[in-house]
Amino acid sequence: MSFLLGGYFFGNLPVVKDNFSFTILGIIFVSLLQGIITYIQSKCNPKKAW
Repeated sequence: MSFLLGGYFFGNLPVVKDNFSFTILGIIFVSLLQGIITYIQSKCNPKKAW
């Protein structure tokens, strides 16, 4: 319920409404960041790869 209300209030901010495409790109980037970090770590040190 808290995420639902948070999304509702966050989505109604004028900054978010005016720059919605940047918000979506930011969410996608943060979501992919963990995979990118893991890939880089596995290339730099293959013995400690997951």
